Amino acid sequence: MVEALRDGAILVAIVLFAFLLSARTTLISLVAIPLSLAVTALAFHLLGQSINVMTLGGLAIAIGELVDDAVVDVENILRRLKERDKTGHSVLETIWHASVEVRSGIVYATVIVVLVSIPLFALPGIEGRLFAPLGIAYIVSILASMLVSMTVTPVLSYYLLPKMKRLHRGDSPIVRRLKAWDTALLHLSLPRTRPVLGAAAVVVLVALASVPFFPRAFLPAFNEGSLVMGMTFTPGTSLAEANRMGTLAETLIAQVPEVAKVGRRTGRAELDEHAEGVHSSEIEIDLKPSKRSREAVMASIRNQLAGIPASMAIGQPISHRLDHLLSGVRAQIAVKIYGDDIDTLRGLAEDLRGRVAGIPGLVDLSVERQVLIPQVKLRIDYRKAAQHGLAAGEVLQALQSLSEGTRVTQVIDGARRYDLVLRLADADRSPQDLGRIMLRTPAGPIPLSSVATVEEGDGPNQIGRENGRRRIVVYANTDGSNMSHIIEDVR
Repeated sequence: MVEALRDGAILVAIVLFAFLLSARTTLISLVAIPLSLAVTALAFHLLGQSINVMTLGGLAIAIGELVDDAVVDVENILRRLKERDKTGHSVLETIWHASVEVRSGIVYATVIVVLVSIPLFALPGIEGRLFAPLGIAYIVSILASMLVSMTVTPVLSYYLLPKMKRLHRGDSPIVRRLKAWDTALLHLSLPRTRPVLGAAAVVVLVALASVPFFPRAFLPAFNEGSLVMGMTFTPGTSLAEANRMGTLAETLIAQVPEVAKVGRRTGRAELDEHAEGVHSSEIEIDLKPSKRSREAVMASIRNQLAGIPASMAIGQPISHRLDHLLSGVRAQIAVKIYGDDIDTLRGLAEDLRGRVAGIPGLVDLSVERQVLIPQVKLRIDYRKAAQHGLAAGEVLQALQSLSEGTRVTQVIDGARRYDLVLRLADADRSPQDLGRIMLRTPAGPIPLSSVATVEEGDGPNQIGRENGRRRIVVYANTDGSNMSHIIEDVR
């Protein structure tokens, strides 16, 4: 991004010199860039903003506009200095009148640009957080350039322009050619005002009518040169089986001609922010340059893996993570179903998957993986617990300490440290054994079975919640087709 700012400033300098054909006028105009950026940096400090990708993006967008106000001011001052012999005004008066003459236009244009940018701050959610810094950087830099053009530019013009040896030289060749074309165009259009306005109106109407047909997406399609694929087997799949199937998937993916390298991670650590069981794998795929489109390569990978019994979602690393950031799901499209009963949610999700499966352009269609697993369920009788002077939390804490373990101390072996954990042996975790666990009460120890029922059952391996409500997700990607049309079909 810094290189983009540098290259943009160089291009602006080249274009200015080509049009102005004067080192002094070009220098005066270019001074607006560093001064505007300096004022913007000061404003960032006062507003608590940082220099990041979004703020640098705002500055990169504004880099060409930072010199607009200064160019207008310098051009008018130069024109008035050439005419000074006719007016008899002093240099100072001429520059002052020339600067004031265009000041209202500069202010109006800047205010209009700022007003057009204000809707960025009304964007809700993650969109607003992403684009608000960009809008701040853009608006502050534009306002700073206006301030520079009203203060520094006239002063520099006073010291540099009157002593120019070529003050009365005409326009540059490029400007003369453009003026000639403009004159010819005016001679052509002014006598034909109605046809010109009618044609302009038709063009505007055609442009407005074409807007609904444009593809719509939150962010443009990236071409990152690599892919990331999530592969999820049935929960409860062993590490050995997940590793065997993952190795097979790597071999099949490597057979696609555009694939350069393949890497895989199976499962995530329990303390990871996105902990996953060994039934979940993430495969990173580096691609070679190819004449085939990215969508065609992804379709080839899907065909290669069609025989593996797993849910798959293929995307690109950055866009993949942005999708996860926006919706909590690593896919482009996510339909979330909320309710209280897990079985009902599962039935609705499967029904929805069947109904949308035939929509053209929809790929990687899956339902969030849930299976029933054996569980030991504890139901506390609150009345009996209260009779023994126990709160429900105390019962749960005692059972959790013995079943999950309690750190008693730490054993030091040289540079290594090991936690010493006290917990029940695996053989003593049956419902009957758990029911015999003794709980401390004010009246003395009592077995857990006196205040609770311990029994075996089954339940879902995981329960997803959002805003305190249970939910299940049906998710999918697109094959590169118009996402807005696919979403309309899903709705």
